[in-house]
Amino acid sequence: MREVLAQLRDALNDADLASARRAVAHLKASGGGTASAGTANWAKNVPKALLNAAVETLGYFGGDAIEDLLDFIADDDPDVAQNAIDQLELALQDITLGDRERAEVIKSVSTVLTDAETLDWMLSSALDARHSVGIETLAFIAEYGTPEAREMVPSYIDLFTGGEGGTTIAEAKAWLAENPDAPDDEAFYGGQAASK
Repeated sequence: MREVLAQLRDALNDADLASARRAVAHLKASGGGTASAGTANWAKNVPKALLNAAVETLGYFGGDAIEDLLDFIADDDPDVAQNAIDQLELALQDITLGDRERAEVIKSVSTVLTDAETLDWMLSSALDARHSVGIETLAFIAEYGTPEAREMVPSYIDLFTGGEGGTTIAEAKAWLAENPDAPDDEAFYGGQAASK
């Protein structure tokens, strides 16, 4: 565990995401899991402080580490899960992410989150999107999200469509047919190129 902590610190000091990912893979292996096993079968065997160190290290890399942070948002320890959610919120503010990239993360998160405040933030983030992406994201959440997430979708459809798209996915799709994406949406919602 000390070795993994040293690897996480070195990755952070070197600003090296690949090294951070290797350290997290070692962390999972030390807990009895694999790099792709999720938290259920390994995180219980890893000290909370080490889990939080991994989350904070990954959080440093912003939008590039979003997929890595998803492993921690459903952790059994509420402090670790909240830390991961906080880092995820910061990462989603990365200006290089376009609405499509953010939507994929929001869809993934919607299948595990139940906290109303976090869901409110997530659904609000989903509304910062071109029409097609926003409606597609809300439709996904309505079908695959947690019960708590699904319950919130109708009010967000109403909000996203300015009160003109009803509250059901069928109504939202009909609204989208009448309100397609604008020609300049990619420039507006596509994310800014990272500076060299």
